[in-house]
Amino acid sequence: MSGQALIKNSKGIDVTQLYLSGAQKVLAMLESHNVQVVILKENSPSCGLCYIHDGEFRGRLVEGSGVCAQLLKNHDFKLFNEHQIDEVSHLDE
Repeated sequence: MSGQALIKNSKGIDVTQLYLSGAQKVLAMLESHNVQVVILKENSPSCGLCYIHDGEFRGRLVEGSGVCAQLLKNHDFKLFNEHQIDEVSHLDE
């Protein structure tokens, strides 16, 4: 991770460490079960692959990856979002 993540909740409290900790737990679980393909929720501050909310709580999106998505990218998982499920079904072909 590049160290650029800063996540605040709607009250302005920095919850970055909670997200980073959660992402590490997800990584450990996926590795322990030999998972290679993961479907994540787009727009999530944790799981967004291409877009995440801008952090202003106004419903705006910005290009970028969520904390967990970026960590999994860095560990070479095959990542998809919920709009790409058809692509996942063709992986074994």
